Amino acid sequence: MLLGQLGNLKKQKRIQQVSTDEKFILQKGRVLMGNIVNKLDPDVLKSMGNEHYKHGRFEQAIALYNQAITINPKNACYYSNKSAALLSLNRLIEAVIECREAIQLDPFYYNAQYRLARLYLRLGEAEKALEHYEKSGPKVDRRDISEAQNLKRMIRNCIEAQRVKDYVTLLHMSENALSSGADSAPQIFAMRAEALIKLHRHEEAYTIIQKGPNFKTCLSTRSMMESVQLKRLQNFDISNEIIAILRRIKGVASARVKGNEFFKESKYIEACCMYTEGLEQDPYNSVLLFNRATCRIKLGQFEKGVEDCNAALVLRPSYTKARVRRADCYVKLERWEAAIQEFEMLLQEKQGDEEVKRALIDAKIQLKREREEDQKQRKLCNESNLVLVISN
Repeated sequence: MLLGQLGNLKKQKRIQQVSTDEKFILQKGRVLMGNIVNKLDPDVLKSMGNEHYKHGRFEQAIALYNQAITINPKNACYYSNKSAALLSLNRLIEAVIECREAIQLDPFYYNAQYRLARLYLRLGEAEKALEHYEKSGPKVDRRDISEAQNLKRMIRNCIEAQRVKDYVTLLHMSENALSSGADSAPQIFAMRAEALIKLHRHEEAYTIIQKGPNFKTCLSTRSMMESVQLKRLQNFDISNEIIAILRRIKGVASARVKGNEFFKESKYIEACCMYTEGLEQDPYNSVLLFNRATCRIKLGQFEKGVEDCNAALVLRPSYTKARVRRADCYVKLERWEAAIQEFEMLLQEKQGDEEVKRALIDAKIQLKREREEDQKQRKLCNESNLVLVISN
C-alpha cells in the first residue's frame, strides 16, 4: 500500500470518529471535552437543549441554553427557547424576562412576541398582552385578541368593585378573570383573597393563597433586589396596596400554621400567642378566634373560651364547631341552661347526632339535679327561719 493511500485511510478513520463523537454528544446531551469545536458551538448546545426539552428535561435544557447564550448573547432564538423551557416549569416571570431579551434582539421574532403575549395574559397584564399580540404577525388570531379584550374588561370591573367595596361582585369578577386565562395573575389572586377575607371566608382565602402564584418576587427583600435578574423585573408592576394585602394574608396564615404546630405539640400557651398575633392583623378572623378558644379551653380558661366563641359566632353564625366548643365551655362552667340551649340548636343543625343527643340529655339531668338541690336548700333555709321565729 502506498503512503498516500495509507494517509487517506487514516484521514477517513478520523472523519468517521468525529462523526461518531457528534452523534454521541447529541444522544447523551453533553459536550465531550475532546471535541473543542462542538464545545464552543452555541448552535450545537441549542440542539442538545432542544433534545432535552422534547423529553421533558427542562432544567437540563435551560442549562444548555444558558451555555449557548454565554457564547453568543446576540442570538434571539436561544432566549426564546429558554423562555419556553421556563414556561414549562411554570417560572413565568423568568420566562417573561427571556422573551423580552429575544424581542429586543429581534422585534420581528413572532414566536417570542406571541409567547410573551400569552405570558402577560396569564399574569393578568391584558394591555401588554394586546400590545404583543399586535406584533405577533401570523401567529395571532381573533380568538387571542378577543380573550385579552375580555380579560381587560373583567379586570376593569374588578378594580371598580374593589373601589366601591362591593366584595361580592369583586369575588365573582375575580373568579371569572382567573378562569379566563389569567390563572397566575398576582393582582387578581390578591383581589380574590381580599374579597374572601372581607366576606369572612378565611379558609377559602388561605386556600387561594396556597394555590396562587409564588409572590416571592413581589415580596423580595432589598438584598434580593440587588440581583441583576430581579432588577430587570422592576417594570413588572404590582401595586403597593396589593403587596400589603398579600403580606397581611400571608402573615395571618403563617400565625395560624405556627399556632397549629404548637397545638399539636400540646404547647397551648404558645399556640394561643400565635393565634393572638394573627388576630392582631385580622381581628375578624373567625377561624383564629375558634382556634384560640380551643387553646383557652385546654388551659382551663373557660370564660375566655366563651368570649372567643361568641365573637366567632357573631362573625359566622353558622360556625357549628364554635357552637360545639361554646357548649363544652358552658358544661365546664356548669351553666346548664345555656348548654341545653346550645345543644338544642346543634340538634337542629345536626339532626340525629347521637353524641349531641347524649350531651343534651346529660345537661338536662344536671339542670334537674341543680334545681332539686336548690329547692332542698331553700326548704332547709325556710325551716331554719321558721324555727327561729317560733323560738322567739
